[in-house]
Amino acid sequence: MSAGAVLGRAARAGERTLSLARPRVAGALLAQLDGVERSDHEQLDATLEWLARAQDATGVGGVAARYDLASGWDRAYPETTGYIIGTMLHAADVTCRPELADRAVRMGEWLLEIQQPAGWIPGGLARDGGGRPEVFNTGQVLFGWLALHEVTGREDFAAAGARAAQWLAAVQAGDGSWVEASLHGEAHAYYSRVTWALARAGVVLNDRTFVDAATASIEWVCGQQRDGGWIDHMSFTEGAPALTHTIAYTIEGLLECALVLGHERAWSVAAQAMRSLAATYTDPGAPGRCARTGGLIATFTDGFVPADTDYECVTGSAQAALCARRLDALGGRPEHAEFADTLTEAVKRAQSQRGPAGVRGGVPGSNPIWGAYGSFKYLNWAAKFVADLLLDRVAGLPRARYG
Repeated sequence: MSAGAVLGRAARAGERTLSLARPRVAGALLAQLDGVERSDHEQLDATLEWLARAQDATGVGGVAARYDLASGWDRAYPETTGYIIGTMLHAADVTCRPELADRAVRMGEWLLEIQQPAGWIPGGLARDGGGRPEVFNTGQVLFGWLALHEVTGREDFAAAGARAAQWLAAVQAGDGSWVEASLHGEAHAYYSRVTWALARAGVVLNDRTFVDAATASIEWVCGQQRDGGWIDHMSFTEGAPALTHTIAYTIEGLLECALVLGHERAWSVAAQAMRSLAATYTDPGAPGRCARTGGLIATFTDGFVPADTDYECVTGSAQAALCARRLDALGGRPEHAEFADTLTEAVKRAQSQRGPAGVRGGVPGSNPIWGAYGSFKYLNWAAKFVADLLLDRVAGLPRARYG
């Protein structure tokens, strides 16, 4: 890196630090610490309103990736907009708010505009001129189009979903993993969430090719499990600790593939991983419990050994609670119910219920908000999974999920 680039990066870091030294940061912290207990319904409504504001902030139909306390609303994020569609459709049904379904349709139509002719969705945030192909992002957008096709009957959503699924199957490695067009060019177990999307495409679009590709992928993920429940390749980067976010991605992909494909091994692998994760939180000594917040610590290394223990990844906590509820309701695992409830209360405490539009109803990347993941930012995917969790508690299980 040149000296000029180093100086430029340092200058930007300094500007961000100065931007964070503002009253709105203090206000955000106070909003998070108001100490008022609110019902699931109240917090669900606040979360959905935040997601609506995040969509409106972009002006394109997609949902802003995040609200940054230093710089405000970011650009639309195709990947997460894709799986927020299912959340909005579910919320529209549960809360009898058809305008949420209208928002989901606008999200799907924007994603149609940015799909590339080969079927893939670009990685990263929305930019002019396309971008690089990305397997994970394409899989998450596939969820949204399948859901919209099922709800609206529109064939353009089905056609886009078919193109995306065909591309995903075409770039899949022979062992069932994805390396081409994957993050860092590595195989990742948390791409089980792509597998889940392909499995749903096979069922919704009645295409055996997609079912076969999903089956090969889920077998590869199952083959990564070690004794004790740990699954290799769950982190963003090989050799780095895995966030609870990607651990839960892996588990929920396995659970949902088990349901869609009738794959018993996937359910067993997911259940074993969840038992080991929950044990770090519930067993005596609770090494997986964050002392600062009472939530689940953010990162683990091989064998579910705690890594960063001073903050929680709120997204991962919400996802883990959702998976635990799934195992309790559908798999007869009542021991997970208390784990899920305790995590849910920690997640609810992290959410801001007061403050400006970008903060109110938002969910921070980390709790405390200065933690390493999404530091001083409110993330749209965090809000999505909190909404999913609260919808689960309000509406109950079982139900099919749309990502």
